[in-house]
Amino acid sequence: MNNQDKIINNTEGIYLIDAGAGTGKTYTLVKRYLKILEKGLKPENILLVTFTVKAANEMKKRVLNEAENSGLISKIGFRDFIEAPIMTFHSFCSKLLKMYGRNAASFLGTRENISANFRLIEENYYEEKLFVKFYNQFVKRAGKKYEDIIKSVGGNPLVIFKAIKKLSSKGIFPAKNGFAEKDNQRLKGNYEEFGKLFDKVNEPCMGVRGEKQNELYKNILAKISSNAYIDLPADEEVLEGKRANSKMKEKIFEDESQEVLIKFTNEIYYSYIEYLLKRNLLNFDFMVMFAYLLLKNDANVRAANRYDYIMIDEFQDTDEIQFKLMMLLAKENKNGSANLCGVGDWKQGIYGFRNAEIENIIEFEQRLAKYIEELNEDTQRINYAGDKIERIMLDVNYRSSREILDVSYHTLFTEGKKDEDIDMEFVTNLFPSPLENAKEFEGKTEIKFYTGEDRKSERRIILNKIKELVDNSKYFIVEFDEKGKINSKRKIDFKDICILSRDKSFGLELQREALKNNIPMNYEGGLEIFSTQHGILILAWLKLLLWKNEISAWIPILEAENYSHSEITKIIRGETKEDRFTCEKIPAEILQFIDELKSKDSVLLQAEAVLKKYNLKDEIGNRLITIISQLMSSDFLSLNELVKTIEDSARLEYDIELINTDDAVSVMTIHKSKGLEFPVVILANCNQKIFPSTKGESDSIIFDEVLGLRNKKVFGEKNGYKYVFNNWKTDLSLCVTKSSEYDEERRLFYVAATRAKQYLYFTASRPSQFFIKLAEKNDIEAIENYIYDKEIKIKKEQKKSEAGISALKNYSSNEDDEFDSSEPSEFETSFRRYVRRLASGINILPEIENEADEMKQAIVKFDDMLYELKRTAGQIVIDAEFHFPHKNGVSRGVIEIAVFKDDSIEFIIIGDEERDAKKLEFYKHAMAQIHKMKNVSGRIYSLKAL
Repeated sequence: MNNQDKIINNTEGIYLIDAGAGTGKTYTLVKRYLKILEKGLKPENILLVTFTVKAANEMKKRVLNEAENSGLISKIGFRDFIEAPIMTFHSFCSKLLKMYGRNAASFLGTRENISANFRLIEENYYEEKLFVKFYNQFVKRAGKKYEDIIKSVGGNPLVIFKAIKKLSSKGIFPAKNGFAEKDNQRLKGNYEEFGKLFDKVNEPCMGVRGEKQNELYKNILAKISSNAYIDLPADEEVLEGKRANSKMKEKIFEDESQEVLIKFTNEIYYSYIEYLLKRNLLNFDFMVMFAYLLLKNDANVRAANRYDYIMIDEFQDTDEIQFKLMMLLAKENKNGSANLCGVGDWKQGIYGFRNAEIENIIEFEQRLAKYIEELNEDTQRINYAGDKIERIMLDVNYRSSREILDVSYHTLFTEGKKDEDIDMEFVTNLFPSPLENAKEFEGKTEIKFYTGEDRKSERRIILNKIKELVDNSKYFIVEFDEKGKINSKRKIDFKDICILSRDKSFGLELQREALKNNIPMNYEGGLEIFSTQHGILILAWLKLLLWKNEISAWIPILEAENYSHSEITKIIRGETKEDRFTCEKIPAEILQFIDELKSKDSVLLQAEAVLKKYNLKDEIGNRLITIISQLMSSDFLSLNELVKTIEDSARLEYDIELINTDDAVSVMTIHKSKGLEFPVVILANCNQKIFPSTKGESDSIIFDEVLGLRNKKVFGEKNGYKYVFNNWKTDLSLCVTKSSEYDEERRLFYVAATRAKQYLYFTASRPSQFFIKLAEKNDIEAIENYIYDKEIKIKKEQKKSEAGISALKNYSSNEDDEFDSSEPSEFETSFRRYVRRLASGINILPEIENEADEMKQAIVKFDDMLYELKRTAGQIVIDAEFHFPHKNGVSRGVIEIAVFKDDSIEFIIIGDEERDAKKLEFYKHAMAQIHKMKNVSGRIYSLKAL
């Protein structure tokens, strides 16, 4: 029996599966799931969790297919499979809180409740904006108390935001009266452990001519030589001979400012949680936190939500609190253990910046024992024993060639900088040899390194290589049957090739160049979407709705209208210095578009009109509409605030797929490629300072299990100047505890290399140590300025993006069942605009002062109805956008007013009962499918009845 069969057939007990890249992890999990069902259990008794919605959906789909093929669906029932708890961590926590979580926040000491219809903040950027808004209010209230800390943070409050998220992932939660004593001790750090580390890294370093400076000495010297500190002892006190002065050990560790920092952190952490709860909001971190607190503190909830079997996919991406949460859900089995299975690969742990801990795999046995003890400290919550654990390694790769697996193995031993000391023993103990290959490609595999003179030259090399791969008959794809036997060979298509890069900008540059050269290429990943032409023009026109004479808005608009630079200069600057710019100088046919925008009911419709005007209704346009819709549904309600937010968002990246054709090369970041595979991979941009990245840890407030909570900055006075200085105690402490800065970069290198099945290439223009050392380790000489000058014929296909779907248009499931498209009256359009603003809390009295009595009376009647709704509603959402998937695609719509209560949703459409009847029925159907746990009703607020 091989290890894969062993995992599938042994379902009882606690298992840690070390599943290497391409070793059939998903296949094994699905087969194991079905094996459990064959024992007579129902899907509802098995919890299978992973991290992405895409992965959860794929897992459920494969379970359904296998269950149908094996006859289990007819035996158990289709509905049981559809409702099976195969989901993400966050989906599970959301479901738990909506069912039981009303009072979960009380465990922190707050009186705020969690409503069943809380809104989840899904985009990190929106939460960052929200946090800054909260922080400014907090500073006004408590700024004097924590003046020095606030000054040390300066204009970057997000360092506090990140520290809060870090503490949440560690299970360190705030409370009304301060952190719990145990958490308080963790935040102060562990001096005993620090002392051991200090002594270890401060051991003498012997060279040929005797003792030489050890690494700690060098690191401390580099710090004190390049930074300004307050009260730093003299060099001879800190350094002694060729080592750090051991007498300074305690002085370096003990930081008097830490106590105030801990109090400040508790207060701002607790206040921020309350701030979100009052707005009926939760972020992902707090949702997991409250789910954990609920399970830990409520025995009834715990008992009602325990599972006979739990499997956790991508276990290397879990943090401390997620590990503990899963432990609380596991039921004791007949052998006194639990049926708990973690599946992952520490070598693919690339999300440390999201607080994931690969130690959950590496130290699985120790952590399980430790967490059982912690969870049972005051009362017994874990009934099962955690002493019988079996580790099984999946070490047969079903994806890549023998040569690619060998090169991939070497990535974990590749130096990130010259003379880096890698802990080889650590890696080889966990991963003693390369993965075994299950497939033989008959020698049709290739690994090469290419270098160019500059960034442009590197892009040219990549495009030449793509041309050669799809044109030269010596390259072909070997395909296998289910038994791993070769069943066909075919030429390489563009879609077989993937370009990976450490950063996003290189991929976008490459895609632009590829399309110029008629090479089809699809970009998948982050894009500075508000810096595109789409975003710039939307921002420009929205600005003009506020300020008609805004020069910065007119310049891109005139450029888009094909005015030359000299013509734009003449319009903006005028003939003389005294000739000031006003919008009267703009041609009337352009200026009238402002009036057209003003006639639109909402900012979303205005943005749509801008995109339509410039023929920009494509993937980027649709994504922009979605982002603006999310912004408008948050705290940013006024047009003025929205414009400011968009301006601030210019450099922020949003995930997007720019799909031009089906048969196209893919280009994405390495992080984006996780879980994917391609016959051909080109790892590009292996350049100095790019890969490995040298950015390092930039946040000033940090948490470390040894050092506790620390501030890298301190506000103080030196030589008569008040300034923000580096905190020498934190800097020197980090010299002791900091592990290799390139470990996670090496794991990222490994992930990139293991995406390739048959062909693997590396490119650079300023080769990094990763590029140089990996080539050396594999005895491969880099090829300079490679050229493939043969012209190739490329079949042009219809661009997918040309028929971009409007983000606001409503689609019914039947093409013949269209909504009545007759135009609303001018009165209805104006009324809608007014009542939306009224419902958003905006004072519209000055705006309607000159309106006809008929309009005023209609608005007063609507306001009376709105008052009654607000009195009984849990939440009222204006312009509530929904996305409803069905067999013909995705229907989208915007409901003008949605009233959310604990057990029901009522929505209101402003319109005509006859004209909008079909729309009402469709909206009812869509909302009922989306919110299955609630009673849904809807009505048309008819103006004819007024």
